[in-house]
Amino acid sequence: MAIEKKDAFIKQMAIFLGNRQYEDAYGLGREFAAKFPADMVSHYLLAKAAFWTGKYEEALAEGRKAFNLASGPDINACAVITASAYYSLGRYPEGYELLSSIKTKGDEDLEKLKFIFAMVMGREKEAVECLDDLFRINRKAAEKLLEKALLE
Repeated sequence: MAIEKKDAFIKQMAIFLGNRQYEDAYGLGREFAAKFPADMVSHYLLAKAAFWTGKYEEALAEGRKAFNLASGPDINACAVITASAYYSLGRYPEGYELLSSIKTKGDEDLEKLKFIFAMVMGREKEAVECLDDLFRINRKAAEKLLEKALLE
């Protein structure tokens, strides 16, 4: 695919990911990241595509690149994909540490992931703290997560 502009890459990647054409997204993502190596979005989208194709090591590497280039609210999105890769690789302490390094509070997805990591690692106290934070953010989501955790 002969794409030259950053916006065109982003649009096409969004289409591929939205249509669950993960292999196509992965190929285009590699091209995007090669063409725009200093751009956070190129690494983030490649990380997502790599994750959905089961290439967790690459998803982790690209997610870390995106996370290191991110600022503002982009940090949270990059942390979610990176932590998901850590989880898929069974590297729970590193994923939990990454999520805990983010100082902003109030992100539902981050708190859910932190809860899951804490539970998997047997850190009940931290899991309860994450659940408390999630209850403050979104009571319904916290109840649903707790219900699911209790059933498994």
